[in-house]
Amino acid sequence: MGFERQFTRRAVLQAGSRMLILVTGSTLYAVPRAVNAEPIASRFTWEQRAIALDTTPYLSPILQSDFPFNALESQWNATLPSAVALDLAVRTSVDGVAWGDWQHLHADSHARDLREAATFGNLIIGSPARFVQYSAAVQGGTGAVSSLDLIRLTAVNTLTASDDAIFRAQSVNGITIVPRAGWSANEKLRFDKDNKEIWPPEYRAIKKVIVHHTVTRDPETDPRATLRAIYQYHAVSRGWGDIGYNFLIDQQGTIYEGRFGGDRVVGGHALQYNWGSIGIAILGNYTDHTVPDAVRSSLVALIRAKANDLDPIGKGFFIDRDNVMNISGHRGVLNTSCPGDGFYPHLDNIRRELKGLPLWTGDPAADPVAANPPDAVKVTTTPGNQIDATLSAVTWGDTSVYTRDLLTARVTLKNTGSAPITAQDPPPSFVYTEGDTYAKRGFAGTKGGVRVTMGPELLASSDPPYRWGIGRTLQPGESVTITVAIRAAVVQRSRFVVSVVQDGGGPLDSDDAQQVSVQVNPSDPVSASTETGVKFFSETKHNVGPNFLAYWDANGGLAQFGYPITEAFNDTNPDDKKTYNVQYFERARFEAHPEKAGTPYAVELGRLGVLSVQGRDGEKAFAKVPHVDDTAALRFFPEVGHTLSGTFKTYWDAHGGLPIYGLPLCEPFDEKSATDGKTYQVQYFERNRFEYHPETKEVLLGLLGSETLRQRGWLT
Repeated sequence: MGFERQFTRRAVLQAGSRMLILVTGSTLYAVPRAVNAEPIASRFTWEQRAIALDTTPYLSPILQSDFPFNALESQWNATLPSAVALDLAVRTSVDGVAWGDWQHLHADSHARDLREAATFGNLIIGSPARFVQYSAAVQGGTGAVSSLDLIRLTAVNTLTASDDAIFRAQSVNGITIVPRAGWSANEKLRFDKDNKEIWPPEYRAIKKVIVHHTVTRDPETDPRATLRAIYQYHAVSRGWGDIGYNFLIDQQGTIYEGRFGGDRVVGGHALQYNWGSIGIAILGNYTDHTVPDAVRSSLVALIRAKANDLDPIGKGFFIDRDNVMNISGHRGVLNTSCPGDGFYPHLDNIRRELKGLPLWTGDPAADPVAANPPDAVKVTTTPGNQIDATLSAVTWGDTSVYTRDLLTARVTLKNTGSAPITAQDPPPSFVYTEGDTYAKRGFAGTKGGVRVTMGPELLASSDPPYRWGIGRTLQPGESVTITVAIRAAVVQRSRFVVSVVQDGGGPLDSDDAQQVSVQVNPSDPVSASTETGVKFFSETKHNVGPNFLAYWDANGGLAQFGYPITEAFNDTNPDDKKTYNVQYFERARFEAHPEKAGTPYAVELGRLGVLSVQGRDGEKAFAKVPHVDDTAALRFFPEVGHTLSGTFKTYWDAHGGLPIYGLPLCEPFDEKSATDGKTYQVQYFERNRFEYHPETKEVLLGLLGSETLRQRGWLT
């Protein structure tokens, strides 16, 4: 039985429209959408136009649906000046009172072809809700007028399967696949009102497998409902008439048939790269974690069954791109983070498993596959003097950094030619500052020579701006591992590529593009915050929020910690490798520990002293001393084998002791200050350094916060 309904929203619409006219002069519409004989889905769309935007977020009225919805689609058009970015976010609620978290909308990079001009947002899947609200603001620019010309939100309910749906599976080439009927695909969506098929199947030989994640609910509680929501989004909102993925895999490892038409049918999952590829989508969001083992096993089995004639570790030309991996992530062909930073690095081992090769060891220099890559065999046209090289392995450092941080990559390449590759300038140890290119530096290449490059993908095939020599002569068949680095200078979100190029020629080999995010450095001066409870320090032009400020005030303030030298930001603790919200002061690093809220340890000090003395164990002052009994003037710490006495003990006892400074790491000794160049008697503790200043006969704390950031390249 078909399902059609018209929606009436008069009371809510009138109130919402009046409110919106008063605020922005724009109009809000609720638009009924009756889909051709939909048996299992209901849809409701709101539209709003002509919203003037600035950096202060515009908050929409609360929008109410007549039915619970589990999916939210979005579409928008905006007028934005150069260098201005649009920030859209939505949240949902069951009752209009208690709201879920804000979820940012990002432009969807899945498409059938270049004719699609509108901007569609990522599909939002969640628990059933009745209310939705969105916010809109702009970031960047110089005050030029910005406008959200149109925003369209569509609430979709796909929670109920058709009455005659049968959850059945088919065994194909040794794997089990749930057919379209098994997840209640409404085949009527494939046809227009004249019963003409909207997207007739086309077929191509399979040359690539492209893996995606759907960026939907994680964990996934109702995969078939999510499949139907994706189908609705692709078939109805995008107007394709079908789902774009060829296959989908849920988080339990169940494989589902996607696009209608069978093997080799062209899908709609990677703009321009659909012809000749299989699109496999994994339900969920793998931005910060990898897929479950069951998913991985199903993905491997599916690729074996559907693309077993592809070399799993091979790569080659595809459509208009060189060196595309045969088993590729979505980001391997388009500017996207798909299939997620948490999962994407694991694709290399999936390729190896499919090939029957050893898994990645984590060390390019020691890895047998990197040292002798199976796909490195090339044909030489001039025996005896052919120059050629292949990238065997690329391991990226942190790819989400701040300006003045280092972007690094550890690269293994093999001489696959028949002639030696000679060393060139600059050496691998050279660090570029972004914008200061090899050409500006005058690093002339030797015709026929080979260098490693790293930089923006758009420049990778023309004139890569950052190039490094390999450090030594490399004979045919030999491999070398080097680390290259660029100090980031531009705030951006870009795709970077590591390549090996021949000077005077072109690229010999390239790795998959890596999404790189560079944010404003937290040590850059800022304006005073208007938020309640925040204190602005004009001396260093930084704000301190309520939690860190309370700790600062309660434990000695300026004399103890100095001024703030960054804003609060998220950073990785070198001790436990976990990420915390931190803030640097001249003499300390504050770390927020929300898991300890309500205790004295909700804010703790970072162990900057430990970091400062790494590698100094062999020095006399850092050698453990024999046990001595405690006295009023001396205390022995058996945990570390060091003593505390005299003026330093007096200061340690009077100003916070163990919770503030931690244990001593050495005995007192004379050391030249990195701050003023003078020599002082010092003693290092886990969280700081004591300095005795004879000119004032007092103990001062070392500027370990400033010194740490200076070593990191953030301060001059």
